[in-house]
Amino acid sequence: RGITVMDVGCSAGHSTIRLAEEFPNSQFIGIDPWREAIELANMHAAEHGNPSNLVFQNMCATQIPPDSVDVVILNDVLHEMDVDVRGQALGSIRRSLRTNGGMFISDPVAPATHSDFLKENAKVPAITLFFESPFGAKVHTQSELTDLLCTAGFGEVTKLESSELDFAAYVCPK
Repeated sequence: RGITVMDVGCSAGHSTIRLAEEFPNSQFIGIDPWREAIELANMHAAEHGNPSNLVFQNMCATQIPPDSVDVVILNDVLHEMDVDVRGQALGSIRRSLRTNGGMFISDPVAPATHSDFLKENAKVPAITLFFESPFGAKVHTQSELTDLLCTAGFGEVTKLESSELDFAAYVCPK
């Protein structure tokens, strides 16, 4: 339709590039706080002919300008954000959304109880916690993540294929 989409934590840019190619009438902005990721994303964009509707920027989610995008994608990124800036980043994302805008968010969630950790399907978040926690990652439980979104000013949460170990939703500002 010709909307502006921001992929927060775009990393090497593969999914952002794919979206830009599939939706040529819309604008795509991939941001990542790691300069090296943006350099790699730009290299991958060049391999795809540098789509004219795509730009990558070295930027933290806390720096997104207000009222600048229609949709934000936060795919498997929130748990990797520094715990001290998550609320600020989500607030910035909320303020960046234009009227009728929203955010797609997908992130692993931690089991809520010790008995949940013992279930067979808890291996993936347990591995994520084990390997990424030493680097500052923090995986929330479903209720912690929902509370964090509400505190940041998101109201309507439409869950998409969420499970007890994965949170996938489209959220809109209050």
